[in-house]
Amino acid sequence: MEKATIQDIVWRRQYSELENQAEEFIQSNDWAGFMDHIRNARSSGKARDAVVALLELDAVGGTDSDVFKEFSSLEGTSLQNIRVDAVEQAMEILKEQIENRHTYFLDVEAMSETPYAILVKDIIEARQREIAQLEGTPSRLDVLGTFYGFMILLTDGSKPYDASSMGTQNYGYRYYYKHRRSWLDESITDSAADAIKKLTGDLAEPIEMDKTYRTIGNSSVFKKRCQKTTAAILADSVRLALYKVPGNRGAAARSLARTEDSRALEFLHHRLRLEQNRYVRTSIATALGRIGHESSIDPLENLVQQQTQRYSSKESLAAVDALGGISSPRVRSVLLELMKVGKNEVKASAIQALSRQGTPGLVKVISPYLKHASRPVVRSSVTALLNLGREGEEAVTLAMPMVLSRMGTDKGSKAVLTKMLQLSDVGQMSLVQDYFAMRIKKQTSNVKRWQARSIGTSYSYYWNRREIRARNELEWWLDLVSKHMHPPFSESLVNCIKSLFSSVSDSIRFSTILSKGPLAEEIGLRNFQSLPRKSSQSPSEPNYSV
Repeated sequence: MEKATIQDIVWRRQYSELENQAEEFIQSNDWAGFMDHIRNARSSGKARDAVVALLELDAVGGTDSDVFKEFSSLEGTSLQNIRVDAVEQAMEILKEQIENRHTYFLDVEAMSETPYAILVKDIIEARQREIAQLEGTPSRLDVLGTFYGFMILLTDGSKPYDASSMGTQNYGYRYYYKHRRSWLDESITDSAADAIKKLTGDLAEPIEMDKTYRTIGNSSVFKKRCQKTTAAILADSVRLALYKVPGNRGAAARSLARTEDSRALEFLHHRLRLEQNRYVRTSIATALGRIGHESSIDPLENLVQQQTQRYSSKESLAAVDALGGISSPRVRSVLLELMKVGKNEVKASAIQALSRQGTPGLVKVISPYLKHASRPVVRSSVTALLNLGREGEEAVTLAMPMVLSRMGTDKGSKAVLTKMLQLSDVGQMSLVQDYFAMRIKKQTSNVKRWQARSIGTSYSYYWNRREIRARNELEWWLDLVSKHMHPPFSESLVNCIKSLFSSVSDSIRFSTILSKGPLAEEIGLRNFQSLPRKSSQSPSEPNYSV
């Protein structure tokens, strides 16, 4: 098996393997060169998390700094020596950060068991100073600028839209409330405001918080304290938790997904449990999959299991797909279980997600689902196997009769058929050619039917439109045959093409499509003469000569 690159290991968050790679690299090169390899990963957020994990800086959030700039100059003959050197460097950065800027991502409990325990007292004092500086009637923006206020508001600062707040008990049952039932109230909850008042009373003078709804605008409250990336994560976390319109919360979740930074996980996990809008939940699930951290397995699995409807919802399918973005043995066991007991749509998504895990033996696991009764499951199985290389392609070729019997004329089936025809020798199989002959014959009948309707009625706009759709569909099948069918051609395919030109008028476009492939010579396409649009010629009289 080919050895994974450092960038792939970073992308999959396989930090134990990354430690082994680091030890080997340091023996023959230097730490700065290894940091350059990590920096070149496809994701800046995952690259940062990899450095944090290697240097064991998780308890301090990796420091609010450019980790590649601050820690590339470390020296040592082993990873352990480099970690010791990193402690001194991180300590200096953290002292300045605690004194002058913020403590948002510093975990006091986790730090108490690390060399950074000596900073715990400074952190607590800095957080107390932030609260003591609040005066008068501070707005929610002022409160968000403090660590304790930030955590209180994001945990308990919002609640679902309250129908009774409009002054009528029946408001919740009126039509226009339907579109606002997953909105959040503009005002801060009383429990959150009381918590702020009690906290300030314990540390300084009690204050009454201004509950007026205010957006964070360009997030200057965070930009003046944090680096650009950190400020963006904090601002989007506030938007996800406190903005009243679901569209804004969904946009915040997608923005957090683009960072691919594990610091956003705490906010995404918390909001996934509370969010009432299904579109926002879908965006959160997608974000968790894109970040791809093991801590997201339980929330995503719970979201899938909560679905009790007959048909799978978009959020449950998004959760299954998100599981595929997490590289972990536990994820594989979860997906295998969903493939056994899940609904058909869930099974299809689980197959696709499992194929992205990149572990050996997947062909044997997925191949039996080529015979499944559900079309979506078969389509996903074919796509997954084709992406697994030569062994998967052979499995699809062997199961071709069963696969073709499950294919339809929907977009998903067409996409799968196009992929299968790109395999070598598939276009020469008589079974495949007979299948396309059957499809072309059925579509030819549809074209003839709508042509007859449009000719036999005075109002033909409706029938003409149906005929155009049928012709476009027929052209798609002919284009696929022209590009991918190779001799020897089956008799049924040749006969159905000849029947098409002898029975359908205005077939110039069809002949133009077929003239691009080898089938044209087989049927003598150059000798065909297209029927006129409204011909009086009997359908039984042939208009071709071969």
